[in-house]
Amino acid sequence: MMSTLSQHVYEIAALVIIGLLILVFIASFFTSGAIGMARQATETGRSQLSTMMEAGKKNVVNLFLAEIMVMLLFFAGIVFLVPGIKNMDFSQPSENATAGVLLLTGFLLLLIYLLILSVVLAAVRYALVIESLGPVDGILAGIEFFKKNMFDVILLLLVTFAVAFVSAIINQVMGLIRL
Repeated sequence: MMSTLSQHVYEIAALVIIGLLILVFIASFFTSGAIGMARQATETGRSQLSTMMEAGKKNVVNLFLAEIMVMLLFFAGIVFLVPGIKNMDFSQPSENATAGVLLLTGFLLLLIYLLILSVVLAAVRYALVIESLGPVDGILAGIEFFKKNMFDVILLLLVTFAVAFVSAIINQVMGLIRL
């Protein structure tokens, strides 16, 4: 089975990428539709399924392209891992202490980069759909929203982390009590 898979690596990779793009496209349709419905619900007090279809059709391509751009920004963080991987000597695993430290540092920097990027770009979808913007304008509007509300966004993030942390502690305590 491995020999068959190794012969078709490029085809498998292409199918995985195409499948991922199809899933992102479908998710973009439903996300833009849900945001459109939420907008209508806040404005009028109720919403209809036709609103989802309209908002989905109207914004699916722009949101899809914005999602691709955001994914590329996330994948750009891989550069933090390059020094550690480049210095790794796979022929002598016992002599990779420096490369391991570089790789661990790169991984931590990657996590910080991803966290910051996800917080800064959190409003992109909403700005794009509500304002009917293009992909680049939606990303820029999301960044502008973050800049204007930086304190509130960071405070909300800290509160969310605190609630998740307390919830995890309660879950662990309850797990111990069941024993």
